[in-house]
Formats: sequence, structure tokens, C-alpha cells
Amino acid sequence: MILSLISLPMPGLAQLLQSAILNLIQLDILFTDKWLPRLIYGDDRTQSEPLNDFFESNGYESVRLVDNMGSSVVYLWMLFSAYGVYIILSIFSNRVKVERLATLKRQLYPKMFWQWPIRFLLQQFAPLLTAVLIQTTNLSVNTNPEKFDSLACVTILIILCGIIIFLYNISKDDTETISTLYEGVRKESRISGLWNLIVMARWTVTLVVMVYLRELPQIQISLVYLLSIIDQILLLEFNPLEANKVAFFNELMVSLYLYVMMTLCDDQSNQRENIGIVLMGIDGTLALKLKRKFKSREQRRLRQGISRRLLDSNQDHVLWIS
Repeated sequence: MILSLISLPMPGLAQLLQSAILNLIQLDILFTDKWLPRLIYGDDRTQSEPLNDFFESNGYESVRLVDNMGSSVVYLWMLFSAYGVYIILSIFSNRVKVERLATLKRQLYPKMFWQWPIRFLLQQFAPLLTAVLIQTTNLSVNTNPEKFDSLACVTILIILCGIIIFLYNISKDDTETISTLYEGVRKESRISGLWNLIVMARWTVTLVVMVYLRELPQIQISLVYLLSIIDQILLLEFNPLEANKVAFFNELMVSLYLYVMMTLCDDQSNQRENIGIVLMGIDGTLALKLKRKFKSREQRRLRQGISRRLLDSNQDHVLWIS
């Protein structure tokens, strides 16, 4: 979805296919665009134009924060409502001294203050950051709705940065408390343990490029491709994910997509061809390295498995003799 924000039109049938896929991905089961803006802004709401046609085709038809956040606003409201219920429950349990309430409070604490917020951050980080960055292009305090959007934009941006810094610092010492952050991740190295934070950092850079360099598609493609190459190198060197092969294949497809996009830029054909050859050579080299790396890893695991079975059989033999 993020790649479709590149300010470069797709040809013919590809544009129709991409639009159909985007409409399916962006389906809002809560239909927040029908009622949420009216609830926040009221009836006297001025119209706002999208950043460009590409953002509009991706569902960002305005620069207003609430318009672009959509259902994320509802999820945030539900999360903060749950915190309110927890506070009321805590006060009530301290006064009444009921064992069941105290047990319920202890069970809810790790979920509400660690698991749920981290899972919400992982799932909603990109939509939230996209809406915030779009709003930063139109910060204003002329009217009450504009004041609300600007204040909420700055607040959410500060909170997102603060949460990421906090998670980075706490991950140095305590990995059990924030175990939700490591779902699907192998904690074999420092880079592997920080993988989801690295992904969020990549999303941040990518979205900044998409929003603030929206008039420069060639630079957008080049920078996003560089990020993809860096991601592929990290996947090869540190093997951070349990589904590492799938993640690497996805990154190869991203590189291939960007390579095709390069051919659509207004540039001399000789330069496009030479750049494409170099980029495809890099991807081919990374793919061969991945094959050798996985082959050596499988051979090492096979040898370890054989050694472990031999050790177990020897121990069983010693026990049988004794």
C-alpha cells in the first residue's frame, strides 16, 4: 500500500488492478468517513483537498487528521476507555477488598499496559503516522477544527516518538514484559530483538519520503529501493524472523516493483537500462547469498540433530547397563 503512494501513474490495466486491490485493502467496516468527521468537526466543516491524486486514490482524500485516521480514532477511543474502566476497577477493588476483583486487576495489568498498546502500535503505526505527516503539511490555528487537528497531530507525533524510545530503552533489560513486541521474531541477536522497532523506523523514513518528496518520484523510488536493499541485507545477516524466507521474498518483490517503476520515469532509456542491470545484479547476488546461507544453516542443524540423537542413545545405553 505504501508503494502506491509514489507519485508516478501506472499504465492502463495496471492502474485498474491497483485501484481494485486498494479498495479491498482500505475497506472500513466501521464506515467512519460517514459519521466520524461530522462528530468531530460538526456541520460547519470546510472542505479540504488531498495532497495529490495518488494520495487521494489511496483513500487520503483530505489533509484533515481525523479524515485520514479513520477507524484508528475508534480503536484509540476504545483503548483509552478500557484504561478508564481499569482505573475505576482499581479504585473500587482497593476500597472493597474483594479477592476476585484484585485477581482480575492483576490479570488485566500486563495486557492493558503492555500487550494491547504494543499490539495496537504494531498494527496502527503506519496509518497513524501517515495521517499525522499529511496533517503536518497543513498546520493552522485559524479555526477551531484546524486548532484541534494541529494540536492532535503534534500530540500523537510526540507520543509515537516517546513510545518507540521507551520500548527501545526497556528492551535492553526486560524482554519478558514486552514479549508482544517479539512475536514472530528470533531473539538471537540485538538486531533480531529490535526488528519490529527497525521496521517502524523504516516505515517512518518511507512515509516521510512519500509525503515531503511527493513531487519527486525519481528520488522517492531511489530512496525506497535503498531501504529495501538495507532490509534484505539485515534479513540475510541476522535472520531475525521465524518466517525469514517469506520476508526476504517479499523484499525481492518490492525491489522488482521499484525496478519496473523506474522504467516509467521520464529519463533517458540508456540510463534506465544501465541502472536496471545494476539493481537486478544486486538482487541476484543477494538471492544467491540467501540460498547458500540457508543451505549451510540447514546442514548445521542436521549435524546438531545427529549429534544430539547420538548423545541421547549413548545415555540410554549407559542407563540400561547400570
